Amino acid sequence: MILMPTCRQHFWISVISPLIFIVSIYLFTEGRYDYYRKINKRIPAKNDQRGTLYDNGHVIDKSRDVDCSRLFAGDPEAINEARNVKATSSNPDYVDLAANCVSYVSGRGYLTSLVSSEEADYPIAYSIQVYRDLIQIETLLVAIYRPQNYYCINVDVTADVHLHLGMTSIATCFSNVFIVNVDVEWAQYSQIEADMVLYLV
Repeated sequence: MILMPTCRQHFWISVISPLIFIVSIYLFTEGRYDYYRKINKRIPAKNDQRGTLYDNGHVIDKSRDVDCSRLFAGDPEAINEARNVKATSSNPDYVDLAANCVSYVSGRGYLTSLVSSEEADYPIAYSIQVYRDLIQIETLLVAIYRPQNYYCINVDVTADVHLHLGMTSIATCFSNVFIVNVDVEWAQYSQIEADMVLYLV
C-alpha cells in the first residue's frame, strides 16, 4: 500500500520547502555580496589610478568620472553626462604609447597591485582570440588585468598589421601577457587549435 501525503503534509512540502530554498539562496548570495563589497573597498579609487588619457602620445586632461549608481537609477542628467564622456583619440598609436611602459601602464589605468590574498592564491589564465578593434581589446585588457593572472592573446594571422604591432607593444610592458599568432577559420578546427596553443604557452 502506497502512503499518500495528507493535505497538511502536502502544504508543508509545497510551501515551506521552496521558502527554505529561497532563504538559503539569499543567505548564500548575500554572504558573497558582502565579501566582494569588502574587496571592492580595497581597490584604489578611479581618481587615484586613472590619471590621464593619451592623444597621439601626449598626455591630456582626465575625463570626468561617471557616477554609475546614478546611471543604474536611470537619472537622465547622469545618462547625458555619460554620453558626453569620450576618449579624445579614436586611434592612438600603441607602439608609441607603450614605448614608455611605466607611463603607459599607470596612465591607462592598469591595476598593478594585488587586491586580495584570495586573488593571489587563485590566479586566472585568460585565453583571448582577436582579429580586429585594437582599442576595444586594450579596453578589455585594462578592465580585466590583474598582476597575478595570465593573459594569452591570439592575434589572428590575417589581422591588420597595426593590430599585431599594437598588441605586441602592449605585451612587452607585462610579464604575464603573451601574444601568439594562429590562423583561425571560425567554426573550424583551427579555432580549437588556437585555444590549445594559447593553453600551451
